[in-house]
Amino acid sequence: MRDPHPFLAAINTIHSGSCTALFDGWLAGALQAAEHQNPAALNRVLLLSDGQANRGLTDMGEIADRVAGLTQRGVSTSAFGLGMDFDEDLMGAIAMAGDGTLAHIQSPRQLDELYDAELQGLATTFGHRVSLGLRATNGAELEDVLNDLPLTPLGNRQLPGLRYGRELNVAVRLQLPAWQANQEIASVRLAWNPPGDEQRQELVQLLALPVLPAEEIAALPTDSAVAEEFAVQAANRARRQAMAELDRGDMVAATGTLARMTSWMSSLSPSPRTTRELQLLQEKLGLLMSDRNLARKNLSRESLRSSLEVWESENRPSD
Repeated sequence: MRDPHPFLAAINTIHSGSCTALFDGWLAGALQAAEHQNPAALNRVLLLSDGQANRGLTDMGEIADRVAGLTQRGVSTSAFGLGMDFDEDLMGAIAMAGDGTLAHIQSPRQLDELYDAELQGLATTFGHRVSLGLRATNGAELEDVLNDLPLTPLGNRQLPGLRYGRELNVAVRLQLPAWQANQEIASVRLAWNPPGDEQRQELVQLLALPVLPAEEIAALPTDSAVAEEFAVQAANRARRQAMAELDRGDMVAATGTLARMTSWMSSLSPSPRTTRELQLLQEKLGLLMSDRNLARKNLSRESLRSSLEVWESENRPSD
């Protein structure tokens, strides 16, 4: 952009009112992005909102369905909530359906950092529309996927975009019957689209385990990385439970849920990640007493970190 004046002049014609036609604003940008879509690149709409959708289409499920439809056509959407009054559930649903980034902006000073991170993320993304297929075999049962990932129409789990240098963990519980040594437990299929390529790529891995005597199994050391991941996922579920209790107006129950999870996290062997998780939970416990609205927004954002790309500012204003 060599001449910013036409853009500044256009921006200066915009005036705030009392309503938020959030879907109409997204649709205007989405139509332009689709019209100028570059099939050889990643195409994305950035939606910024400081309020609640109260004009035009306002149903969260219908809005998410429209966003998902555009995603299938090759245009993703990131959702950035501004200030203290935006609808965190709607913005999270849009980012999830849009295969994009979710962000909470408390200060305009964070915008430069956010835009830079978003552009860097697009530049390092080598796979989008990512799915994970988990199929238990030989009588094994898939009991739980702790990340609470959304399901695709084919029954697979939707994952955030694949980025160079970014690790992605999924925590799974399996129930095994009597077992034969090295028999296949499950198949794992990772599938994605490279930018500008409609040809689906995939990687399939078969999982198997040896059979050991019970005393040898009992003597095996705990895998610290796995234990850490399960702890973080348990904390995320506690956040979602506390949010549901807050929505019912039960502050006592929400506080109790977070307090119990905080106590359990305190009993774990400390690591940088679990220590940070414990700090976040303690922050939310204190914040519930002073600012329920901000506490819920932060609980929502943190609970979605294992399901989609959630931006975290390096210079986050203190809660």
